[in-house]
This record gives sequence, C-alpha cells and structure tokens, in this order.
Amino acid sequence: MNTEKTLLDKVANALLDKADDCFDAAYTQHEVDTQCDIAARQLDNADGQNANRENQREITIRQHEGADKLGASADIIRALDHALSDDTLEIKSDVEWVAGRNR
Repeated sequence: MNTEKTLLDKVANALLDKADDCFDAAYTQHEVDTQCDIAARQLDNADGQNANRENQREITIRQHEGADKLGASADIIRALDHALSDDTLEIKSDVEWVAGRNR
C-alpha cells in the first residue's frame, strides 16, 4: 500500500505541476488586454493617416479579433486549470484518507 500511496502522491504532484503550467499559460494569454489597447490606438492612428489608411485599419481589426480569440482561449485554459487543480487536490485527499485507514 505504501508503494501505491507513493505512486499516487507522485501522480498528484505531477498534476499540480501541470496545473501550475496551465496557470502560467493563462496568465500569459491574459496579457492580451495590452494587445487590445495597442490595437485600439493603432485603429485611432489609422483614421488620421492618408496613405495606406484602409490597409492599416484592416490589419488592426484582424489584430484586435486575434486578441479577443486569445482572451477567450485564456478563459478556457483558466477554467480547465481550476478543474484540474480541484481534481488533483481531491485525489491527493483521497490518497491520504486511504493511507490513513490502512495504517
């Protein structure tokens, strides 16, 4: 049983490490707000330009849409990360409970 507990502890710790990685990825993707601000400023600047104005506007709109998609992906990753963390903590608790019963 001790070997099983050790194995389950390792698995639970590995899952917690993966959850941390997911948090890091979600945090990075949530920096999209800065990209949205930049895209909005670029859109304002494009309105004032005479040369290549329409081309700049299209690029900026696509950039803004891409930033919105990244934000939505970050929300999904964050939700998955929370679920993974919750499941991992539940598994670890179950392992500790079973180990305590077998003493």
